[in-house]
Amino acid sequence: MNPAPQHDDLIAEVEVHGGWVNRDAFGLSQFPGMGFGALAKADLPAQTSLFRIPLTHLLTPFTSHLRRHLSETEWDSLGDGWARLILVMMWETERGPESQWYRYLAAMPKTFDTPMFWTDEELDELRGTDIQDRVGKTEAETTYHSLLAPIIMAHPDLFPPGAGNFSLASYHLQGSRILSRSFTIPASRAGQLQEASSVSSDDDEEENEVAVMVPIADMLNAAYGMDNARLYANDEDEGNEVMDHGADPDSYTMITSRSISKGDQIYNTYASPPNSELLRKYGHVDAIPLDDATLTFLEAEEVGEWPFGNPGDQVELQGDEVVRAVLSHRGSSAAADSAREELMTERIDWWLEEGQDDAFALSFSEELDEGLVAFTRLLLYDDEWLRAVRKGKLPRNIVDQTVAEVLHAAIVNRQSKYCNDLQHDLEIIKAGSSSQRRRNAAIVRAGEKRVLKVAARAVRLKTVADGLPGGKRKSENLHSAGEKIQRTK
Repeated sequence: MNPAPQHDDLIAEVEVHGGWVNRDAFGLSQFPGMGFGALAKADLPAQTSLFRIPLTHLLTPFTSHLRRHLSETEWDSLGDGWARLILVMMWETERGPESQWYRYLAAMPKTFDTPMFWTDEELDELRGTDIQDRVGKTEAETTYHSLLAPIIMAHPDLFPPGAGNFSLASYHLQGSRILSRSFTIPASRAGQLQEASSVSSDDDEEENEVAVMVPIADMLNAAYGMDNARLYANDEDEGNEVMDHGADPDSYTMITSRSISKGDQIYNTYASPPNSELLRKYGHVDAIPLDDATLTFLEAEEVGEWPFGNPGDQVELQGDEVVRAVLSHRGSSAAADSAREELMTERIDWWLEEGQDDAFALSFSEELDEGLVAFTRLLLYDDEWLRAVRKGKLPRNIVDQTVAEVLHAAIVNRQSKYCNDLQHDLEIIKAGSSSQRRRNAAIVRAGEKRVLKVAARAVRLKTVADGLPGGKRKSENLHSAGEKIQRTK
């Protein structure tokens, strides 16, 4: 597993621009099924510094010189989203060796297998999943044509006509690089000057954050349960205790979070992303042997002959699905519906103004999201609503029979969004004859359907645990009564 010459050049480029790489400890190498990643070149104890990237070498809308060539009106028209960074990456790529990030951009992936690049027929395999409405291809292309294209056409000196780096295809490529590889940091550390008018006297107000590209840091792969390195801000003002080598504090350093053996891969994994997110961002899924803790939540038929998947899988239950279930539970009439919807709107507005979520995660757990229960009770019960308004307190986390019926109805409605059942997905996965994209979609669907089945049982058993009719309070648990059968990049 030897590093490619282009990655040697990438390390050299970072060093030339004020960075530091621990060459005795850290290297870049090819890993089967994962592309390039980071390799431990020696036994590394925890708290080993691997590399440092100065803020001046982060690729951001504010460290690039492109802004100097555009009018203030043009720059502002791009907004605060990804449009600025995408245009900057297009321009820096076109500059070639003149760019400070030439080697970095050259080392980035040229293709992606994410749903953004799937055909309509392939996208249909994702119907009902959490990914379906999050691909965003139409919205992305609207942004390109309405925001970037006018600026590109107005400056042929900056963006040569016919150059492939400014096409719609290039726009999707750079956007996919940001989606899969960017880091989010405070705007001031990305090179954005804070305007006096935007600085609040309230010390508790959080600073705006922006997506940036961090050379080398985004080469580290992610996998479920495999995190062993983290990126730290070397900023004394941020109270970070990890300071090393007397470095300029205006930088980011990758540091091992636990010991790593020589030859092992170095991972930078945040949280435990479900397969829906892995596929959307990176174009792959995790299909690892499920641990006993996860398998005990599943019945034998839900496992089938495929005891694999992603223990971090989850399904988002949208707030509007709960609202529909509440309205349905209360019955229907033309006159009543209007009044009820008005009442629901008032309560929903209060909930959102309190900073609460409008979607709730279901997972492999016997516990229900407390926010989901509170939101349901807020919509159902007038006394809970009055208490919330008067005292500013959320409803109690109690699942009574009515709440259980509403939640069960919402979950059943969520299950109905899929075209086929779990057994259909398991057959596709087990057969192994489908295209990789179709198989990945089936793995995502299977994981979500398993989670929904677990959630449906959790609702019933939560009702029992809260002391309501439905079974023996102490003897029941979420674990299946059936037979036990045993990541970001």
